[in-house]
Amino acid sequence: VFYRAFIDHNIVAKNRLKKSDGQDASGYQAVVDQLSDFATTHGDSGRFVVRALKMLANSHAQLGDAEKSAEIVGQMIADYPDAKETADAALALYNVLEDRRDALGEDAAGSDPYQAVTLDMAKSLKVTNDISASPDYIKLRKESKLWLELGRWADARGPLERIVQRFADDAKRQETVTKQVIPDLAESMIELGEVTEAKDLLAPLVIGEGAPLRFRRPTILLSRAMLGSVTGTASRVQATPGA
Repeated sequence: VFYRAFIDHNIVAKNRLKKSDGQDASGYQAVVDQLSDFATTHGDSGRFVVRALKMLANSHAQLGDAEKSAEIVGQMIADYPDAKETADAALALYNVLEDRRDALGEDAAGSDPYQAVTLDMAKSLKVTNDISASPDYIKLRKESKLWLELGRWADARGPLERIVQRFADDAKRQETVTKQVIPDLAESMIELGEVTEAKDLLAPLVIGEGAPLRFRRPTILLSRAMLGSVTGTASRVQATPGA
């Protein structure tokens, strides 16, 4: 059963999808039919189980059933939290969710369905990035932006810090990390009340001749870190003292 599904998944369905320019995913239905009960009936098959679950989750994702794919990914997280197959399945789910959000359109931004799919996208990418010992910049940055978009500062801090740690001295990414990622990290720290850490992060980059962040946003963030700030709405005000 596994090898038949493997051929259908990696050759038959993939080729059909490619030849149709991504329009015909029907070949993945055969994989779903063959593997839907594999984990239950072949639970003692070792690594074949997690590989089967990966193909099953990806097939549901390709067929547009993000909910079923998410269910299987959840099972994989519980049973195989460190497996590469789990990371791959979560990434496939993310791609389907991204298509779903794109279909909603920017006019739907802020609506409950848009926010819900954004949260699911962030959670899926977090699984992929957390499993990888060295996730790439693009995936970490996408995850961080999703958490920032949702205003989930604590969740955003993790991928932002990983980017700074891994790419601050990277020739290709250094300027972007300095001018975009570090201010995002500082803002997350400020929103979490960690103003001293934010001040220490920003001050060397904002103050002084030739400082690389001597422009509006980093300067405002440094002022917030040093002097404090008041944010919120008329009905809900949050005061953050300075460092």
